[in-house]
Amino acid sequence: MRSSMVRCRLLVWPRLLVWTLTVAVSASAAADEPPLHERIDALIDAAAAGPINPQSSDADFLRRASLDLTGVIPTAAQARAFFDDPATDKRPRLIEQLLASPRYARHMALSWDVMLLERRSDKTMKVSDWEEYLQKSFSENKPLDQLFRELLTSDGADEALRPAARFMLNRDCEPNAVTRDIGRMFFGMDMQCAQCHDHPLIEDYFQADYYGLFAFVLRSSLFNDRKTKLALVAEKAEGEADFKSVFTSASADNVTPRLPKGVALTGEPTFAKGEAYLVPPAANVRPVPKHSRRAELATLLDESHEFRRNLANRLWAHLFGRGLVHPLDFHHPANPPSHPELLTLLADELARSKFDAKRMLRELALTRAYQRSCDAPLPTSLSLPTAADEIVRWELRRPELAAKEEALKAASDKVRDQRKTFLAQLESQQKEVTALEATAKTSGEAAEKALAEQKAADESLAKVKEQSQLVTNAALRTSVAVKKIPGDKVVEQAFALLDGRAKALAIEAETATKAAAELVAKNGPILEQAKSDQAAVAASRAKLPLQELTRHERAVLDAQHKLADARYAIAALDSQLATAQAIGQWQAALSDPAQAEPAWDSVLDRWTVAGQVGRLRPLSCEQFTRGLMQATGVLNRQDEAARAALEKKPPAELTKAAETERAGVLARLVEQRAFDALRKDLATFVNLYGALPGDDFQATVNQALFFGNGSQVQDYLKPSDNNLADRLTKMEDPAALADELYLSVLTRLPTQDEKDDLAAYLQPRPDDRSAAIGELLWALVSSNEFRFNH
Repeated sequence: MRSSMVRCRLLVWPRLLVWTLTVAVSASAAADEPPLHERIDALIDAAAAGPINPQSSDADFLRRASLDLTGVIPTAAQARAFFDDPATDKRPRLIEQLLASPRYARHMALSWDVMLLERRSDKTMKVSDWEEYLQKSFSENKPLDQLFRELLTSDGADEALRPAARFMLNRDCEPNAVTRDIGRMFFGMDMQCAQCHDHPLIEDYFQADYYGLFAFVLRSSLFNDRKTKLALVAEKAEGEADFKSVFTSASADNVTPRLPKGVALTGEPTFAKGEAYLVPPAANVRPVPKHSRRAELATLLDESHEFRRNLANRLWAHLFGRGLVHPLDFHHPANPPSHPELLTLLADELARSKFDAKRMLRELALTRAYQRSCDAPLPTSLSLPTAADEIVRWELRRPELAAKEEALKAASDKVRDQRKTFLAQLESQQKEVTALEATAKTSGEAAEKALAEQKAADESLAKVKEQSQLVTNAALRTSVAVKKIPGDKVVEQAFALLDGRAKALAIEAETATKAAAELVAKNGPILEQAKSDQAAVAASRAKLPLQELTRHERAVLDAQHKLADARYAIAALDSQLATAQAIGQWQAALSDPAQAEPAWDSVLDRWTVAGQVGRLRPLSCEQFTRGLMQATGVLNRQDEAARAALEKKPPAELTKAAETERAGVLARLVEQRAFDALRKDLATFVNLYGALPGDDFQATVNQALFFGNGSQVQDYLKPSDNNLADRLTKMEDPAALADELYLSVLTRLPTQDEKDDLAAYLQPRPDDRSAAIGELLWALVSSNEFRFNH
């Protein structure tokens, strides 16, 4: 692929002084530190084994930045304006313009929808509501940690945040499905294979890791509200995770919730029986606990080392087409980052900026690494030093890195031993708590039994008193009748019966009152003992040094992270040595073309991974579709129609906007209306092209038939309403026609050969010129140059 798009250029060598900058980068942030994009480039240049590609052309940069930041290629007019601009700061200005465009938020929404929902079907809510939520989040530059917290905590009941619940609802709130995807998308760790046993291929993924995360979501479930007909997220106040390996005897009960490779959740609130819910569970009632473990997980995201590294890696991959850790879902020691110091820098800066996605993307787009040409250098254009010299250069660093690793390993072992000692001490204290809990459980059960007896006695007494009062009242009323109807035997007999019964019930009530009082006296010590035992448990728990435990865990994790970074640095050094060795193999094979070509491809792949050569990558189906709409003029036509409709009948949002905000509001509304008008077209392409995984692109039979003969594509290519085909058909000058065609589709001017070929193709077809232009347009939009981002 690269050889078909080669535009040979000279390569430049990295400056040796970047080693000094590298040291500065690792220090704490200072007021006079270089901008982030310069520090990124310093790290990449310092790690380069071999030459570095020059800056891409204006045409490549304009197209690349437009696709990566807005998901759409530029128009011919935008391309001309950019090429003609002589200013030296036009690239930074372009980046700002793209980030401020409504299409930035749309592109991010589409991209993160694919990442978070993976094109799942619409089972619980309108996809448009979810898309609007994401689009609004990126339009307002919502901090990424806040976005991810909302995905975890939204239960769907709050109208404003209901769309965020789609992350849980579209997985049916099934704990294992949710656990796996939180692990992957929040922490960059696909631990699915650790559900039944420790991961068989990744030594660092343990079953305990999986269930530590599982314990946060185990209590959540899907609830279908019969009144509102809405799917909601329910949560219980109880339920503990446990596991047993299917391969070994390893097991655990009542697993403590724990972040992946993070600290355990300590000090969970406890509630008396019957007091753990804001809304208690009942038939057709969604339970809401006072304490939500899922919400607790959300509050812990910011402190997670793995969370911020995962997000930094995904933002890098968004612009570079490949993560520093790749695949994105497999962060672990055996899969080190290509640039360990760089990933640490990006993760720290992301957290320091309060997870500002737009700032990070801006800084990445400003780097020389992002703007680097992806044109494959010709082997004949290079004059490389011998591989032996390169190997010596990198080997000089090994003793320093090995010594650092050894020191950090010793530090890690030390804090682990300290934690082990502390845990032994804690264990004895926990045994005391356990013993008190057992005693409290026994006394609590006795208290519950006593309270039940007392409740039954009180209910019986109340019943007898009520009966006594009723019969006494009836006897009094009957006595009145006896006086007023003297000699009536029936009335007299009734009075005698009622009076006798009233006296019997009075005696019975007196006996019941005495029994109830005796029961209270008897149960008093039992209840006091239960209360005392519960207080003893609470006091003993309060003495547990849980904060100290957290401190020890944090110290261990910090030491492990530093040790991992040191080992990643050694792995990066080994990668640099491997690149030098690959250069040597290529140099040794120059006399044999059959061996030299694959050796050269290996070198080129290594340079690409290292960021020394830009990455050639296929467009996503959304980029491809919307780029096709832009190239053929379909998107512009919808923009114009939307703008005309809004100006003719402006909505309240537009009329109420301040004068300084009106242009921005109008641009956003135009984008939204145009997107809605083309939503069905996009869905057609997504259904065909959206299932392709990975970085490779190979058209299927259905895709080839659709693109070659489908009515939708053919409609785009027919002259209509001043679209591209219509404009080209009206142009008489072949050279001007070629310029407009190539600028519109490929964001570059045609070469002289391409102009000559186009003129030669049109010259014999004056009678069907429109069809010929359609064929030329189809040839360009179906070309590799259009299908790939370069």
